[in-house]
Amino acid sequence: MLRFFPRVAIALYKMPIFKRLKKASGKAALYIAYKSGNYGLVEEVVLAHTKKFRPSVDFIDKYISAGSFKHFETIASSSKVSAEIASIIRAGALQAEGRADDAVALLTGVNPQPFLLRRKVALTLRNIHRQRHEHGKAAAVMMRFLESEENRVLISLGVSTAASAEAANEEVLFVSAISRVLVDIERVDERGKLFKQHWKEAVAGCLAVFDIQGAIRIARRAKAKGLKAGKVLAETQALRDELAPILHVVSEAHADILARCGRADLVPHDVQAMIIVPGAAVRTNKRDYPGFRTDIRTCLKGIVQTLETEGIRYGVKGRIWNHGSVDCGFPFFSYHTVSDAIRGLHFKETDRPSLFSFDERGYAGWSAFSQASFVDLKSENLSQDAADNFFEQDRQRMVANRISKYTQQDVMEKLPQRFIFVALQVMGDAVQSLAYMTPFAMLDEIIMAAQKRGLAVVVKRHPACKSVEIGKYLEDKKKAGDIVVTLGNIHDLIPASQAVCVVNSGVGAEALIYEKPVFVFGRSDYMGACFVCKGEGDFERQFSENKTRLTGPELRKFWYFYRNEYACDLSNGSDSFRWIAARVRGHLRHHKLGADNV
Repeated sequence: MLRFFPRVAIALYKMPIFKRLKKASGKAALYIAYKSGNYGLVEEVVLAHTKKFRPSVDFIDKYISAGSFKHFETIASSSKVSAEIASIIRAGALQAEGRADDAVALLTGVNPQPFLLRRKVALTLRNIHRQRHEHGKAAAVMMRFLESEENRVLISLGVSTAASAEAANEEVLFVSAISRVLVDIERVDERGKLFKQHWKEAVAGCLAVFDIQGAIRIARRAKAKGLKAGKVLAETQALRDELAPILHVVSEAHADILARCGRADLVPHDVQAMIIVPGAAVRTNKRDYPGFRTDIRTCLKGIVQTLETEGIRYGVKGRIWNHGSVDCGFPFFSYHTVSDAIRGLHFKETDRPSLFSFDERGYAGWSAFSQASFVDLKSENLSQDAADNFFEQDRQRMVANRISKYTQQDVMEKLPQRFIFVALQVMGDAVQSLAYMTPFAMLDEIIMAAQKRGLAVVVKRHPACKSVEIGKYLEDKKKAGDIVVTLGNIHDLIPASQAVCVVNSGVGAEALIYEKPVFVFGRSDYMGACFVCKGEGDFERQFSENKTRLTGPELRKFWYFYRNEYACDLSNGSDSFRWIAARVRGHLRHHKLGADNV
C-alpha cells in the first residue's frame, strides 16, 4: 500500500493548499517512494518539488541514491536549485553513467559557502573514492575538509577520516585525523556552549579511541548539567562493566593510539604475541543485530583469557578501521582483517548472527577455509548420520525463526512463477574486491541466460546500498522488463527460486541450507559448495535448473565443517569459550608457543 502514497502526495501540489503543507507532502512522498523502492517516482517527486521549493541536502541525497536521472538536467537547472547543489546532482548523474573520474573533477572545483553543502561535497568525494577502494584519496579529501573547518567540532568526521587513513596504511594522515579528534574532544570538554551542543559526539569520540573512562566522565558531566544524558551514561557504564575482564587491554589500546599521536610514551617490552583491539568492540551501529558488539567482545575475552592462562606475553594495538591486511611479524589476534602470512588468527561474524569464523588467513574469500575443496575437508572422518542430524537441526532453527544477518521485511508481493534470485551487495564493501566481475556484468550474464530459458530474474538490492550506479542500473533494467526488483524477505525469495546468484554475499550461504543451486561470482568462504563463475559464459555453461554443486550427503558434510570447524556459535555460552580457547591454543602450538611448549 505504501506504493500509492507518493502519487497522492504529488497530487497535493496541484491543490490550492497552504505552501507549508505542499512542502511537507513533497518530503513525505520522497521518503515513501524511496523506502518502497520506487526510484522512478522519487525523481518525479523531486522534479515537482524543485519547481516550487529549494531542496535540502537530505532531499537531494535520496534523489541521487535512487539513481533515476531521466530529468536530472531539468532539476539541476531549476531556479530553486543553487549552483552548488546543481553540481552535486550532475556529479551524481556522471557516477550513474560510470564516469566517476568526471564526477570527481566536477566536484573538486566546487567550494560552496554554506557549511552543509561544503560537507556534502567532501562526503560525496569521499564516498566515490571509498567505493573504488581508494582509501588514501578518501582520507586526503576529508583531511583537507577538516583543516578548512578548524573552528568547528567535527569529531565523527575525524574518526571516519582516521579510519580511511588506517585502511590505506597512511600513518601520517591517521595521526593528523586522530589528533584533530582529540583536540575537538578537549575543546568540547573545556567550553560550556560547545559542551552542550557536542557532548554526545565527544562521548562517541572517546569510545572511538578506546577511552572508556573519558566517555563515562563526559556523559556523567552532561547528566549533572541537566542534559538528557542518562541513557548514554548508563550504556557507557554498562560497556565498561562488560569489558571489566579485559579493561586493561582496552586501556592499552587507548595508550597505543595516544602514542601514535605523540601524546604518550609506550614502554617497550618483549612480547610473544599481539592483540589488535578493534574499534568495532566499543561502538554501535543501527544495522547491528542485537548482541553483535557483545559477540565481538566475547571473542576478545576468550582470546585474552587463553593467552593469560597460557602465560603468553602479549602486546596490544588499537585499530579503528575494520577491514585491512595486517601482519605483526609474530602471532597475533585480530578482528575483520586478512593476511598473506599465517601468523594471525582472524575472527569475524559470518552470515549468521552470533556465528564467528576464526581463520589463519582472514575471513570470507580471504580465508584458508575458502581455498579448501570438499576433498580437502577429509569428510570421510565424519559420520554421515552426524552430518545429516546437524544439518536438519540447523535448517529447522534457521527456517522456523527466519534467521538472517540483516533485518528482513515481510512484504506482500507477487513473484514470478519461475525465477533466478540475485542478491546484491554494498558497492565498496571490502569483499567486493574479491569479485570476478562487476555486479553489472554479473547481472547481464544472468539476465541473458535466464531469458533463453524463460526464467525471470528477481533482484534484491542490499538494504545499506546507496550506490548511484546500482540505482540507475536497476531502474533501467526494471523499465526494460529485464528484472523484477524486490524488497522481500530472503526466506520467501530463496525457497521460491530456481537458483540463487551472489558475488559472495552471506545470502549464498543462507541459500545452501535450502539446498538450492548457488552461483558465486567472487571468492567466498562457502564457495566449495557452489558453482563458481569467473568469466563470461561461465554461468550459462554451468546452469541447470535445481542442479546443485554437491550431492545432498556431500552438502551436509560440508555444512558441518563450515558451521563447526571454521566458525564458533557464540550463543552456546561456556561451550563457545572452550571452542575459542582450543582454537587459540592450536594457533599458539602451531607457532611453538603456550604451556605445551615451555
